[in-house]
Amino acid sequence: MVLKENERIILNKLNNFFLADILKETTYEYARYDAYNKNYIVEIKNRTEVYEDTIIEFDKYAYNLTYSKQKNKVFLYVVKMDHKIYIFNITDL
Repeated sequence: MVLKENERIILNKLNNFFLADILKETTYEYARYDAYNKNYIVEIKNRTEVYEDTIIEFDKYAYNLTYSKQKNKVFLYVVKMDHKIYIFNITDL
């Protein structure tokens, strides 16, 4: 899966906080997450509209949560809305 340009910009901003082990863009076309490193898998969404509630597709939620537990990683859901980036640690929910 290739990231859209807006999602790549979000990933680059995230990497300001992951300096020791940057997040890499997933290159596998059918991956259910957008970025990863040895400790995290990350799903990135760039919303053009602002929503009161932030949701994630159930299949991505279920697959990525299961995968992250099997690989001993943390699953982050990152959403940009209205010039703000929200980071949800799904593993800890």
